[in-house]
Amino acid sequence: MPPGHALHVGCGTSPNVASLAQHGWQATGVDFSAAAIRKARHQANGIDGATFIEGDVTKLSRLPISRPITLVIGMGTYHSLPDNPSPPTLTNSQPSWNPGRH
Repeated sequence: MPPGHALHVGCGTSPNVASLAQHGWQATGVDFSAAAIRKARHQANGIDGATFIEGDVTKLSRLPISRPITLVIGMGTYHSLPDNPSPPTLTNSQPSWNPGRH
């Protein structure tokens, strides 16, 4: 898959965003934890293309995320949401994605 823009939802302090950026991706990590975002930013300091946003992954369209998104990573985030998320949850997440590109 050629580099594009990756979004890691519920990124925590994970190194995935930095690793993707080091391989030519524009990569954005989103997490609700300010402490996790601070640590992730510190760990990725100086890596071009790595961006971290403190925010709600159920309201992605309200966050300053570059588009289109060509890869979405979610390891343990969405399965912890209610089984039947309300339509606003799905509606607010989907506009960030570019399905079918890859």
